[in-house]
Amino acid sequence: MEDGVQGSMELADSSPLRLAQNDRGADWLIMILMLTGEQSLKLKALKIKEKTMVAQIRTYTINKGMMDSWLELFDKEIRPVHEGLGIPIVSTYVSADGADFVWIRTFATAEEIPDKEAAYFASDGRKALGSKPTDHIAKMDVRLVEEVLQSAK
Repeated sequence: MEDGVQGSMELADSSPLRLAQNDRGADWLIMILMLTGEQSLKLKALKIKEKTMVAQIRTYTINKGMMDSWLELFDKEIRPVHEGLGIPIVSTYVSADGADFVWIRTFATAEEIPDKEAAYFASDGRKALGSKPTDHIAKMDVRLVEEVLQSAK
């Protein structure tokens, strides 16, 4: 079974998915799928066409009464370490009740995350933070997501 495609089928050298493994084939396949309306294969074709960026949506429940100091710590000390290591932080949010801090950081591929995280924890900037980040965080949830549609620019 081909990744993301249901059913048991062998791909012939001339099959649309096999052709899509190169750029010219991907353009051709996307055009055919858009014209025929083959919904089940559209996302597969779009993923073949372009390596998708991945993101971590990180939700931290911040200890009661510590959100203001967390925001300052994050903005002045945590964010610069990430960005200095090439880990962009693209969005930050606070929940309406003020308990959760949600932030999104992106990576070119999922495969690079372990190396980037190891570099972060080994960095002088992170070491200088000591326990300050964990002293603020009551609970942490991290979700890995893949980009599927191009955002409006």
